[in-house]
Amino acid sequence: GDRPPHGLQVVVALEWARLNERLGNRDTAIDAYGLVADMWQHADDLLQSFVSEAREALQRLTGESG
Repeated sequence: GDRPPHGLQVVVALEWARLNERLGNRDTAIDAYGLVADMWQHADDLLQSFVSEAREALQRLTGESG
């Protein structure tokens, strides 16, 4: 298909999340980290570290566990 590799989408979304977290754009960062975490359902084992980072960031930003 014409879609980019799924792993690339995860990496781009994670970089966007990191950037917005650094800039203090909490809501945008949460949305982007959430996107990464949601993608994990269909992601390769190679991407597990990215998704783990996203989940940890979501917990940090939202103050929620689980």
